Amino acid sequence: MPALHAAAAELCARHAVEIPAGAAPEWVHLVPAGRFGGVDGRGPYSLDDAAAVIAASTADGRPLAIDYDHATDLAAPQGRPAPAAGWIEELEAREDGIWGRVTWTPTGAEALQNREYRYLSPVFVHTKAGKVVQLLRAALTNNPNLRQLQALQHSTGDRSTMDMEELLRQLRAALGLPEAADTAAVLQAAKTTTTTAARLPAIAAAAGLAQTASADEIVTAVQASRDPARFVPAEQVTALQSQLNALTTQLAEKEATAAVDAAIQAGKLAPSLRDWGLSLHKRDAAAFADFVAKQPAVIRPGASGPAGDPPPADGGLTAAETALCANLGISPDDFKKSREA
Repeated sequence: MPALHAAAAELCARHAVEIPAGAAPEWVHLVPAGRFGGVDGRGPYSLDDAAAVIAASTADGRPLAIDYDHATDLAAPQGRPAPAAGWIEELEAREDGIWGRVTWTPTGAEALQNREYRYLSPVFVHTKAGKVVQLLRAALTNNPNLRQLQALQHSTGDRSTMDMEELLRQLRAALGLPEAADTAAVLQAAKTTTTTAARLPAIAAAAGLAQTASADEIVTAVQASRDPARFVPAEQVTALQSQLNALTTQLAEKEATAAVDAAIQAGKLAPSLRDWGLSLHKRDAAAFADFVAKQPAVIRPGASGPAGDPPPADGGLTAAETALCANLGISPDDFKKSREA
């Protein structure tokens, strides 16, 4: 967790243990059991609860990196590369401390086989009293410092330190955790909080707020949106929609009837085509209006021809009816059937 690591960086120790000659080992010794210290007087440190340290170290489920010469801590902050020589995939508590199962990169394995590096230096977080609480990573190195582990330890210079227990206490309070919450619980809560904070802009936008809105502003907006007074029951919405549809249908029927009857009265539509006219108007009122505008006034109400002439004795069409069929694209036979009906 970056926030925790940044605050606890002052209490990180780096040690080194010699790696046996030969092929890169699958399991390596990372933290010794009991108390241990450095030749330069640093320490003593203690591994009191290996299981708790392993739980805190693997809380995020990711493997721990093994770099070269502590590049992650020394080179990366300056923008220089910090490639991995291997990855610690599993931690195991044994009688002599904590061991790790490593998957080496081809370059890392070759460096060990060529004896380019002879020591493995784990980096761990400890309290001001020296209690080891979390393993962060490890590094290949050739500059050991601690006698017990032939360890390397990097100086913190004149920077101030914070007791790990005090840091955990403050983190528990900030995250709303109980005082009994262990390091793993603190790390998980901090990770969740960081993820949620990263999503706040998107959540604010979804709530109709500016992306810079605070968490309190988002909560207020969401609570306001759930005010029952601002909503209509679904049953009422359905009923209103049904009434609106019925009114719309009635209005369309009324408008179509008026337009078709007017066209018939104007002599632009045969009474026998009334149903067709209604259907066209309901489907496309503009198309019906365009049709009527283009038709000559040749049919008088109650008449078949332009002057009320009866149809020919042979049942054929009058001149006006023939012209109407041509304009409408209706076959004479269909027109006669409609007229007879």
